[in-house]
Amino acid sequence: MHSREPKEKKFEAYYITFEEARELLRKNVPLLEKITIDVSESAGYVLGEDIKAPISIPPFPNSSMDGYAIKGIDREVFRIVGEVKPGYFPKLKLRDGEAVKVFTGSPIPQNADAVVMIENTAEENGYIKVLRKPQNRENIREKGEEIKKGEIVLRKNSIITPPIAGLISELGLAKVKVFRKPKVFALVSGDEVIKPGKKLKPGKIYDANFAILENSLRELGIEEFRIKMVKDNPEEIEKQIREGVRWADIIITSGGISVGDRDFIRDVVMGIATPIFYKVKQKPGKPLFFGKIGKKLIFCLPGNPASAYILFFEYVAPAIRMMMGTRNPFPPEAEKILAESIQRKKAERMLFMRGKISGDYVVPLEKQESYMLSSFAEADCLIIVPEGANSIEKGEKVKVHLLHHC
Repeated sequence: MHSREPKEKKFEAYYITFEEARELLRKNVPLLEKITIDVSESAGYVLGEDIKAPISIPPFPNSSMDGYAIKGIDREVFRIVGEVKPGYFPKLKLRDGEAVKVFTGSPIPQNADAVVMIENTAEENGYIKVLRKPQNRENIREKGEEIKKGEIVLRKNSIITPPIAGLISELGLAKVKVFRKPKVFALVSGDEVIKPGKKLKPGKIYDANFAILENSLRELGIEEFRIKMVKDNPEEIEKQIREGVRWADIIITSGGISVGDRDFIRDVVMGIATPIFYKVKQKPGKPLFFGKIGKKLIFCLPGNPASAYILFFEYVAPAIRMMMGTRNPFPPEAEKILAESIQRKKAERMLFMRGKISGDYVVPLEKQESYMLSSFAEADCLIIVPEGANSIEKGEKVKVHLLHHC
């Protein structure tokens, strides 16, 4: 097989380190525009602006318990003069020796001294006897105790989770400004792959990458995406990519990106895209391509499914998060103690090694080949074996990237 390596001068970077590739992502991934959406549909989006509290939380003093709001902290017996239900604001002022029945969340009369838990009272003939003397303001949630009007509650670039959406709603806001999520077009290539559910014929394999890409996009909260399967046909590949560019913000391909005679995606992409980098000193996933077609991003991943997933996790997912405005787009890292030694003959590339965390330790798993997915059944991290390291001994500390789904 003859060599079809590209000329380095065509690229901003060729066969670069992992750190260099990350830096090129930072420099080249655009931030998408802001949109305004309903808070009820905002989970998974990233805030496009700071949020200041338009009201205090709580907006008024209220009870944290079912019981009695009392006036006269040193008294033992109080006359019951009413009841305050949640949702109704009391107009009455208590006199010394008076009490009103309250419930969790009930507004408190302005001059009440404390709320006595119902368990600490005895009621008889319209009076209560306090069985345990409360502290001043006990069981009262003060106005602005959690949030004061005018303070910054949430910062721009924060991810909206379900409780954060609840917090925004609690502030009385029905709409929120966020960064738009990217539209994604993905292409899975290969004459040898067929969809699951069909009869497996000699020479064919069931495709894994369609499911990997679709579920990875769903896990990121991407709502608008299209994924297609395509045969190893250069004309059809180019047609599909150009159609994807017209619609999507990011194009992803899997397969056909190395230097073989039938790696057609590579040939097509080199002809229509502006390359940013091609090939990274990493294993698995050396033949990774990142570039632009106009203002649209394109990532070309290898066809081996473990490689495709790892590169999506380490490169594509961070790029998507950057476009959405996420403050920390890269996988979370931790330092663990190696439970078993790692040995390898060739060390010219950084190695992503699937591992299993156990407390302060991490165990390297078996079945690490780029086509093997079964080790992900146990893996909850990727162990980072640095470029140039032929071995890491048991007991040494290693960096791991935590897999989001675990």
